[in-house]
Amino acid sequence: MKTQKIRWLVVVVALLIMVIAAETSMAQAGWTKFRPGSGITLEGYKGDLKHWKQLSFATSVWFISGDFEMAPNYYISFELPFAHFDATSEYDFKAQNLVGNPYLGFRYEKDSSGGLFRVGIRFPLIKAESDKYYAMEYGMLTTFDRFEAFIPELFTMSAAGGYKYVSPGGITTRFLLGPVLFMPKDEDKELWGDYSVHLWYQYKMLTVGGGMAGRFLVASEYASYVDFGERFVNRIEFAGKVGLGRICPGLHIQIPLDSDQREDIGLSYGLDLAIAFK
Repeated sequence: MKTQKIRWLVVVVALLIMVIAAETSMAQAGWTKFRPGSGITLEGYKGDLKHWKQLSFATSVWFISGDFEMAPNYYISFELPFAHFDATSEYDFKAQNLVGNPYLGFRYEKDSSGGLFRVGIRFPLIKAESDKYYAMEYGMLTTFDRFEAFIPELFTMSAAGGYKYVSPGGITTRFLLGPVLFMPKDEDKELWGDYSVHLWYQYKMLTVGGGMAGRFLVASEYASYVDFGERFVNRIEFAGKVGLGRICPGLHIQIPLDSDQREDIGLSYGLDLAIAFK
C-alpha cells in the first residue's frame, strides 16, 4: 500500500512540474468530451473502491478515443475501452483483461461560442459468455459516465445537444442534454437522460475547470417503482490540462453524489493525454 501511494505521488509531482514548465496554449480539455479539433486522447482511470482490497497497482480502466475532421466543425468520433483487473489472493487468481464495447459517432462543434451536437452508437462487443467478471464490474464502477462500455450484450444509441459560450477572458461555460437508449439482448429497453454543466478557465498553457453531470432514468419496465429522486445518478467533476505544443497531459477526478454509489466507491481519478493532429 505504501509503495502504491509513493508511485502515485511521483506521477502527480511529475505532472505538476510539466504544468509549471509549459509555455504553450492548448485546445479545449479532453475530459469535456466535446473538445474542438482533430486528435487522439488516452484516458486512464482508477477507483477508490470501498470493499475491494489488495488490488494491484496496474488495476485500471483505459479509453482511447479519436476525432477526425471530415469538414469544418464536423467530426467522426470513435472510442475503445479497456479494463485490467488483478489482485493479491490466497487463491489461484489470474489477472483479467477485457476490451469493452466500442463507440462510433458523429460530432458538430465550433472552436468559438455556439451550439454543439453529437450522436453515436456503442456496439455490444462483450459477450454474455465472457468470464471477465471482475474486469467488467471494475469498469462499470470506475467510469460513472460510460458504465455501459462494460455491460455484456448491450447495444446503446445516444445523442446530446447543448451550447458553449467562450468569453474573451478565457472562461468557457457549457451545458449538454440528451437521451441514451439501452437495448440489451433479449431484455427490456431502458431510456436514460444525460446532462452536464461545466465551467473551465484557460490561461496560456493551463486549463482548469469542473462541473456537475449525471444521468436520469426516464423510462423502463420498472421505472414506475423507483422514487423520482432515486432515478438520478449525479457526480461532480474536476480536471486540469497543460499544453505542450500538440501534446496535452492532464488529470481528472470524478466524485459520485449518489448514496448507493458512494457505498461502493469514493471517487474515480486518473490521468489523460491528448495529441492534436494540427
